[in-house]
Amino acid sequence: MSKNKLIIFIVLLSFFVINACSLNLLSKMNNEEIEQPIESFLNVDSLYNVIESQTLTIFELQTTLDSILSAVDSLKQNELEIENYHIINKEFNFPDVYEFAGVSFDLKNERIRNKLEIIYNYEVKKASVFIPRSACYFPLFETYFEQYDIPDDVKYLAVAESNLSYMAYSSVGAAGLWQFMPGTAKMYQLKIDNYSDERRNVFKSTEAACKYLRDNYKTLQNRGIDDWLLAMAGYNAGIGNILKTMNEQGAQDFFSLIMRHDETNNYIWRAIAIKMIFEYEEQIFGKRFDREEYLLAKAKLVDIELNGYHNINNWAIAQGTNLSTIWELNPWIKINKRNQGKYSKINQILLPPGKYQILLPHDAQADSVALVNVEKTLLSKTSTAYSVDGVNHKIQKGETLSGIAKKYGVTVSQLKQWNNLSSNTIITGRNLIISNQSNNRKYIVKDGDNLYNISKKLGISVQHLMTKNNLKNTTVNGKQIILLKKGQTLVY
Repeated sequence: MSKNKLIIFIVLLSFFVINACSLNLLSKMNNEEIEQPIESFLNVDSLYNVIESQTLTIFELQTTLDSILSAVDSLKQNELEIENYHIINKEFNFPDVYEFAGVSFDLKNERIRNKLEIIYNYEVKKASVFIPRSACYFPLFETYFEQYDIPDDVKYLAVAESNLSYMAYSSVGAAGLWQFMPGTAKMYQLKIDNYSDERRNVFKSTEAACKYLRDNYKTLQNRGIDDWLLAMAGYNAGIGNILKTMNEQGAQDFFSLIMRHDETNNYIWRAIAIKMIFEYEEQIFGKRFDREEYLLAKAKLVDIELNGYHNINNWAIAQGTNLSTIWELNPWIKINKRNQGKYSKINQILLPPGKYQILLPHDAQADSVALVNVEKTLLSKTSTAYSVDGVNHKIQKGETLSGIAKKYGVTVSQLKQWNNLSSNTIITGRNLIISNQSNNRKYIVKDGDNLYNISKKLGISVQHLMTKNNLKNTTVNGKQIILLKKGQTLVY
């Protein structure tokens, strides 16, 4: 008997049982009426006991029926999910030879085949998630790969990293499609601050991934090794660790190496298995999954320039869209939270000075007149990130008015004026308004000065000096430093 027929049989049987119990109740009442004298009906308690007993039985059976119907619904839902997620063909056979990133390997080798089978059985269960997303991102990846001369198969590395989820975040702090750790992200100029996390910027993170992989490959080439699989393994473990393991084991290629950690050991195998799932999709699932739309078919990149810290709400409206849509399309933009006294924090989309490319809906129609006015506002300068819209500073224990003034590059007099203070006394937990001001103070760089020492002298942060003076990191002898010249004027 099939599963569906069995379910129908159980349901019908349940209905018959319930109906039979109901008839049994009526029968008992009729029999008592015939066989007993009429006085017995005056014994109401006895009658109620019969009804209560039978009612309880019906209730219990009804409860059972409800459970059966719930199980039926659950089975139907499971069948629907199986239909949506496709049935996996367990008879699918691996080819004898397979190629990945220019390297061919023998799948008749029992050790290699067994390793790949284990990984494949794990990855194939997630195919319904990552295959549909692939059309959204793969064309973009391939554009960058061509520019940086990266093998096309590297795109499967992103699948192994994040299942192509731009919101992916690991337990050790890696984020985005390419799962950059904070330190590596900064090495490749991906900004991470209170306003943005460019690890979730698909354009910048993909370019950074290309540079990272290219650097790994060049490091190997300098040692006479031509193996993209090792370069990709270095993306996970660090190329230094890969070289160290190679030296210890005397290996010169990926298949001759046993990685120190299981994660790295499985890393390339995952990408290989994922490629195979894509390549043999119809044989494995019986048909193809529906694909999401290509990112740049549903959205367009628009330039925006800010000379200060600005909320981009009005800009979004002038562009013919809204702030929530921009936030959804640009997951690298963070929601900036501003304190509001004892009340809940205020959420706003605030960006620091700089030039950005922001994705907008492809069909968004800008209001050209409104946009011109908004962009003029965005080009106006603000002294600090905290000088926008009267942003508050919550006073911490031990802070002084002069210390807070130095932190934000303002004067004590200005703080007192903006907050209606008659003295320098401040109370822990209260909020101070930090308002916009345009009078910048100046510092002339002296011989032997560096940004850290200057920040200490002035009582302000290095980041504040960098932002105010548009200072960028420069690579010197492989290190990231900020070059200053004697006599250079810094505003703060």
